[in-house]
Amino acid sequence: MRRLGALLCGVAVLAACAERQGDGARPPSPPETPAETASPTPTELPGASCDDRSGGDGRNLPDFVAVEVESEGGVDRVKFVFEPNRPNAKRPPYHVVRFQDELHTDPQGAPADIEGEAFVLVVFGALGVDLSGEEPEEIYTGPEEFTPGFGTVREVEQLGDFEATISWGIGLSSEECFVVDAGPDHLTLEFPSA
Repeated sequence: MRRLGALLCGVAVLAACAERQGDGARPPSPPETPAETASPTPTELPGASCDDRSGGDGRNLPDFVAVEVESEGGVDRVKFVFEPNRPNAKRPPYHVVRFQDELHTDPQGAPADIEGEAFVLVVFGALGVDLSGEEPEEIYTGPEEFTPGFGTVREVEQLGDFEATISWGIGLSSEECFVVDAGPDHLTLEFPSA
């Protein structure tokens, strides 16, 4: 009789557990864990686009003075810094930003060796060299190559400085749409960081 009572008690406990889990036909699923081998996926930035971007004022020809490369808060950022030569300049210099299958040096046209699986070409009107004196004087004296190895931005390299047209290439780990912020003193590209 005791065995029968224990058996009935055990059946009642199992029935109560089955009611809590649903119909009791399926065992509870183990907790989900992220795959260890999956690489993080960048989140899309508000206002980002993979379309060609161009704009600015061709009459605004500032001095090109610096490049800043940083990764912060899930965003990889490349900023080209200018010192306007016109005190009342309200628009950025003329610029073009677009994806390219390959990048080339300017004006030589030689293939550029930039790390990445996708490439962005950045061209803007600015002065990197002052030709007003007897001898040319470098205005932009910073590095011509950055290899930050961020999640998305892998390498940034100057491609050319020819006749007040400056070009840079950006190598990305994958094709990620970008945000462009342009002003009289800067041209900034933001990419979601992987």
